[in-house]
Amino acid sequence: MKASQHAKSSEEFAVSTSLSSVGKRFPKTLEKPMSAVCGVYFVAGELSRAGYISLTTNGNTKGPDIVVSNHEFSKTVNIEVKTRKGKQRIWPINKPKKYGKMFYVFVALGRNKERPEYYVVPYDYVCGRYEVWQSRNKSKNRWPFNFTFKKGDAEKYKDKWTLLGLN
Repeated sequence: MKASQHAKSSEEFAVSTSLSSVGKRFPKTLEKPMSAVCGVYFVAGELSRAGYISLTTNGNTKGPDIVVSNHEFSKTVNIEVKTRKGKQRIWPINKPKKYGKMFYVFVALGRNKERPEYYVVPYDYVCGRYEVWQSRNKSKNRWPFNFTFKKGDAEKYKDKWTLLGLN
């Protein structure tokens, strides 16, 4: 194959595999799996911006979504990310599972150009809310658990990356 043929086929490949949405507006709504992926990467970005080392796992794996550490690797925590489109503070989750020192980060994506909201919540708080819900729904656990904050608690956890205890 000549160099010119190779260059031409590379250009054709680039054009044929380009995203059809290039130059278009960001979609008004994201599909559920896409919003979950966005949430994980937004959280990983915020952690990196704060000076932590964050390692994301592949979607739908058992265990946490992100493993995060300080630069000395002397402190590490696991994070489960739950993402919601819009500004509603309700996140459907399964029974909380603990993997070592565990936190949840609840993400409200907002609209196109709005900055997402992050709520850094200790595992014990989430588990406590789950246990209250479960005690009220003993006979009929048909409905998923929708995590919400106790009245007035949301602001305690908003952007509280220091709760991770990695400094």
